[in-house]
Amino acid sequence: MSDDLKEMLRTVIDEKFIQFRTEMNERFDKIDGRLEQVEGRLEQVEKRLNNVEGRLDNVEGHLDKVEGRLSNVEMRLELLEEGQAKVELRLESLEEGQTKVEHRLETLEDGQTKLERKVSDIPIQFERLENSISSEFEQHQRAMEIISFRSIKQEADVRDLKNIINQ
Repeated sequence: MSDDLKEMLRTVIDEKFIQFRTEMNERFDKIDGRLEQVEGRLEQVEKRLNNVEGRLDNVEGHLDKVEGRLSNVEMRLELLEEGQAKVELRLESLEEGQTKVEHRLETLEDGQTKLERKVSDIPIQFERLENSISSEFEQHQRAMEIISFRSIKQEADVRDLKNIINQ
């Protein structure tokens, strides 16, 4: 076989190998992009969870305020027992305050119920995310196996081609 033909075959093989390497790098870049998207989604879930925790802290603060107000109402009731002449006027005031407190308490309980529902949904959403990640990982794993198989086959074809050239 002539040197020109050998050189031409080497050039073709080198070009094919470079093309293969470029295709593999593009596929890996796509896989990296998808993994970054999954990480971004996970960060969003973590931010949402932190937001829920912040809201729970606010609810606890509001409950502390309600407890403080209830303590205040109890002190006012003791004062009302001491001064019966002012009982009716102060009682009306306390009933209004109590209604507001109860309304606020109901509002807080409704908010707490909503938050508990949201918090209880987090494991389900997390499981869905895990399943999605697992599914994508399996797809990527299969793609890697196919790429690996093709790479091995191409290496064998290149070896066979070199053997043919060398004969």
